Amino acid sequence: MSEYLVNTVGRTLWTGTLLIGVPLVVARLLHRISDKIRSIGCCYGRAYWYFVAIGVACHETGHAVGAWITGNRVLEFVPFAIDREDAPYPNVLGWVRHTIGRGAWGEVSKAIICTGPIWFGSIVILLLTRFLVGQEMNTSYYDYFMKGELPGLFSYLAACLRCAILFCCEIAGGALFSGWKIFVWAYLVFCIASEMGMSDVDFNLARKGLALIIGSVLVLLFIPFIGKWVAIVVAVLLPKFFIVYVLMMLAVLINTGFLFLEKFIVRIT
Repeated sequence: MSEYLVNTVGRTLWTGTLLIGVPLVVARLLHRISDKIRSIGCCYGRAYWYFVAIGVACHETGHAVGAWITGNRVLEFVPFAIDREDAPYPNVLGWVRHTIGRGAWGEVSKAIICTGPIWFGSIVILLLTRFLVGQEMNTSYYDYFMKGELPGLFSYLAACLRCAILFCCEIAGGALFSGWKIFVWAYLVFCIASEMGMSDVDFNLARKGLALIIGSVLVLLFIPFIGKWVAIVVAVLLPKFFIVYVLMMLAVLINTGFLFLEKFIVRIT
């Protein structure tokens, strides 16, 4: 039993932490940077809003899909709008109004809806990569799990960086044969990744539901047969998604550079 706890439960908990924790942290950073860009409000910032409009629409679609799959009704869906007087919060570019249930399922629904831009955006990026670039983003992280090893945070980040470099090299090499598709892919991925942020409201609403989801997974892990399959699912999902988190990190860096450029332009004009 102790060996099972260490090998299966321990590795799955750590892998799940990387699967959930990393995108939540990066999503919070993305939102804060995006909010700063919007708050400046100069013409350059407004041009940026229109530039990433597709990403905003994908963000709001993630919320709407989250509401739909949890059995809630979408009351209003605004994929992109600027300076609307009926906006629920200041400086928002889109919003979704929906019903929500009560009790434990209501909290879980909130978590799924509020994190919708992250998981829905990730799925869209993976599909775009598959159909526009013609290859899947994957990593060697699954090898760690199958070997019974438990990579630490630095090993995870190193593997993440290595995967990103190799994938970008493959993309660059394939650009000669992909033509216009690679540029469309780069633009769409940047827009979507830039708008996979998580606002303060979303984060606060999702906390209880995320705790319930994590708690349920913990309970399932202690059931040997079911726990094994939960561990396998988590191990398979992470390699598929964590390259998306690298793209989110790149979006953080690019948007940070844009923010400083915008502040510089405002200062000199």
